[in-house]
Amino acid sequence: MASCVFVVVLIFTLRLSEAAQDFTPVSACPPDADSWKSEASKKNCRGDTPDYLCAAIENEPGNLGEICTKYGLTPAMKCAVLNQQTKNLDSVDCKAPSGCPQSPYNPSELWNHKICYRDFYGTTPTIAVTIETTAKPLLDSPLNGTNNGSDESGSGTGAAVAVIVVLLIICIAVVVAVVFYKRNQFGFRKIMQPHIRDITKLFGRGDSQQDVENQQSEGGENQDPEQKSLLKGDESEKIKEESQKKKDEEQKIRKLKELLRYPVHILKKELDVKDLKENTVIYSKSIKAHFTAPLISNLQSVQILDDYSRLDMTVVFTLLQSFCENIKPPKKGWGYEPPSDEITTGADIERIRLLWNKFCDDDLQFPQLDDVYKRMKEKYGTEAVLGDDGVQTHGEEEGFEEMKEKIPSKIHILHPY
Repeated sequence: MASCVFVVVLIFTLRLSEAAQDFTPVSACPPDADSWKSEASKKNCRGDTPDYLCAAIENEPGNLGEICTKYGLTPAMKCAVLNQQTKNLDSVDCKAPSGCPQSPYNPSELWNHKICYRDFYGTTPTIAVTIETTAKPLLDSPLNGTNNGSDESGSGTGAAVAVIVVLLIICIAVVVAVVFYKRNQFGFRKIMQPHIRDITKLFGRGDSQQDVENQQSEGGENQDPEQKSLLKGDESEKIKEESQKKKDEEQKIRKLKELLRYPVHILKKELDVKDLKENTVIYSKSIKAHFTAPLISNLQSVQILDDYSRLDMTVVFTLLQSFCENIKPPKKGWGYEPPSDEITTGADIERIRLLWNKFCDDDLQFPQLDDVYKRMKEKYGTEAVLGDDGVQTHGEEEGFEEMKEKIPSKIHILHPY
């Protein structure tokens, strides 16, 4: 009997610590993907609960909180919430007139369904008011002036001390057990797992989400075939999503690599080596004032058009902006992002510079990448990418990741000194 009580107390303590140990009330949840990523980084979720979640608290409109948990997809027409009692991940029906999730979604995208942060129950639920009552003192208690004798009083005091000592011992044992369970000291978690599952079934919990997670962490022992199938399905879906995300990123980087060849290709068409040499002499003092010694040496090494391919990209963009009369600056000028409806060559050259600088910051959000890529191919063909013989060139891509250095905005070398 004592061991059963101990296991029940242990389970209750574990449930509370696992469900709400990372719970933090907040005034607002992240409104977009970048903010969500930032808050998740601050929360630093890991281990058995690697996923960050900020959501409304069930039946408490206006109250929000954040936790570390582990989640899969939330069904359509349901809002991911924090359970009112455990503060762990849960989901409830969305009954709002509009804005409810129309398809299954990952809770990490909850910011897309902002109705779930507000009153999505259809009507504001009534919050019960608890009326506190004062218990009537026992008629025979010392507070009413009744004394049953010194012997009985002494006996009662001794019993109370004994109860306190027992409770203190139980509390210490529970704390030690929780620590051992969390750290899996001496295989304690594996030993306790069958007992925890048996007790939770007695309380109607059955194969709850937490049970599934625990079984999964222990290698899937004693799982039903159906549960294993579901877990494998979730894992497979997650692997597919990660694989697709990686392919999309690789595709973006490939296009950026090809785009970065077009400024050199355009420079070859717009600026003859003879004109470059003349401008270098005319603007020599300005070039020395604004270029570093390696860049000046790089510029002076140009003898034929093919040498343009060896120029530093800072030099390439500066020459395009300063010495190529046919390349008109964007309406806002060099150094500013052109509006989406401006599709001149100068505007696209500036966009290529900005796309590269975002890549240097490990930001792969390129909303205009495909449009710029298409326009460059339409205007200048594929020679910049494939070469004169139409064969994909190699070698230039080597060290592409290592050459991550931002290209500055226009260096002014417009006036001779």
